[in-house]
Amino acid sequence: DSCPQGVQVTADENPEAKQAKAKVTITPAKSEEKIDKYRIFWGKQPCGEDVSSGYKNGHIRDVRKDEPLEVELASPVPEGSGHILVFSSSPTLGESDFCV
Repeated sequence: DSCPQGVQVTADENPEAKQAKAKVTITPAKSEEKIDKYRIFWGKQPCGEDVSSGYKNGHIRDVRKDEPLEVELASPVPEGSGHILVFSSSPTLGESDFCV
């Protein structure tokens, strides 16, 4: 219940290869009381049942749960990345093993 429910990413507006400009919208967790932020990463593959740190391919930014969950993304795209991954994070529990 403390994992984000979803993420939506608009089409890339940057015509340059290896650069991205898009809007990322996070659907919040059903229960946010145990988390303090969401962590956005570039990913090598989409989230699955067995998510490990090998899926991540570069940290994009953190978004506190009390901030707007719609953020502008303007970032270089790391080699091998083709996905945006979002994890929830807690100061006491650390980063979630599950992502969207």
